Amino acid sequence: MSSHTSSAPPTANKLDEFRRKKGWTLAILAEQLGVAVQSASRYCLSLDDEDYRCPNPEVAAKLPAITNGSVHVGMMLPAPGRAVRRAARRQAGANLTPRSHKIIPPTERRP
Repeated sequence: MSSHTSSAPPTANKLDEFRRKKGWTLAILAEQLGVAVQSASRYCLSLDDEDYRCPNPEVAAKLPAITNGSVHVGMMLPAPGRAVRRAARRQAGANLTPRSHKIIPPTERRP
């Protein structure tokens, strides 16, 4: 009898697959995209990873050209989940309360 884990496998990242297939380092990818190596590394994480970042529109527009059409921004959008909610909170500059899921603006937060 085989053991089964309840955790799902990480969601593959097509940009990272492309990069590895081409033999590119993160530095080469970063240069092609015109971003810092740290940004490129975050674009290449599993889409489920908390530190994953979807490229901004300017960078996303470069994807089809540098990947010969094999990667586009639609492939890099994570399914709504923990990482997406966390990113939305950061962008809003607010916290979600655990019970009500109500956004609390930074000016109304308790110390």
